[in-house]
Amino acid sequence: MNRLAILALLAVIIPFLAQASSCDASSKWDQAIAAKGGRDKLESLRTFFWSGEMTVWQGLVRRKHLDQMLYVFPDFAWSYQENSDPGLGRSASHIHYDEGYSLNADHLRSDSYKYPLPNKQYMGSLPALLMETRWMKPKLGGCNLDDTAHATLVEAEFSGWQYDFHFARGESLPSKVVQHASGQIAKTEWTLSNYRQFGGIMLPTMFRQRDSIGILLNLDMRYEINPEVPSGLIDSDPTHTMAPEGWRKLKSRK
Repeated sequence: MNRLAILALLAVIIPFLAQASSCDASSKWDQAIAAKGGRDKLESLRTFFWSGEMTVWQGLVRRKHLDQMLYVFPDFAWSYQENSDPGLGRSASHIHYDEGYSLNADHLRSDSYKYPLPNKQYMGSLPALLMETRWMKPKLGGCNLDDTAHATLVEAEFSGWQYDFHFARGESLPSKVVQHASGQIAKTEWTLSNYRQFGGIMLPTMFRQRDSIGILLNLDMRYEINPEVPSGLIDSDPTHTMAPEGWRKLKSRK
C-alpha cells in the first residue's frame, strides 16, 4: 500500500475513532451516584413520592395534566393520573409487584378491576429519576464517549429492561435516558434538567417524556423523600384514593 493510500485510509478511520471511544461504565456510574447524593442516601429510601404537572391548551381552553406516583419499596406503588382530555378523566392504580397484579380504578366506574403485570417487572421512569436504590440495582453494560454528540452513554439493565443513560460533556448527572426492551424497537425517552436537591438527593424538576407512539409530556416535578405512608394504604381499594395525593387521605391502623 503506497503512502497516499495509507493517508487516505487514516483520514477515514481517525474521525470515526474520535466520534465514539470506550470509557469505564462503573467509574462513570459511581461518579453519577455521588453527584446524586451518594449511595447511602439512595439506599436509605423507604418511600418516594413524585408529582408532575403540565398545562395543556385545547383551543382557548386551558387544562391541567397531572401524574403522581408513590413507591413503598420494594413491592408496592400507588399512582394517579388526571388527564387533560376530559374523555379520559381521572384514574388511580395500586400496583402489587410481589403478587404480579395491579388494582385499577377510573372515573367511568364505581369499582376497581384487577390487571396482571407483565412478566418482567416494569420500573418505568424510576431508574431515570433515582438511578438505583437498595432494591433496584443496575447491571452495567457498555460505556461510550460520543464526541459528535458531546456526550457519554452508559448502558444499564434493570430487570430485563435496557436503559441508556446520556451524560452531557462535563456533567455528572444524566441529561437523557432512553428505555427499551431487548430486541424491540419501541422505546421511551426522558429528558432531565434543572436538578435540585430534595432530601439530600439531586432530582430533575423539569422532566420531558416521549413514548414509543409519540405522546409528549413536559412535566414540572416535585418530590418527597421518605414521606410517612398510612399503614392501611397497601390493602386499600384505589377507588378510595382516586384524587391528587389520594394516598394521604387514608387513616393508619391503630
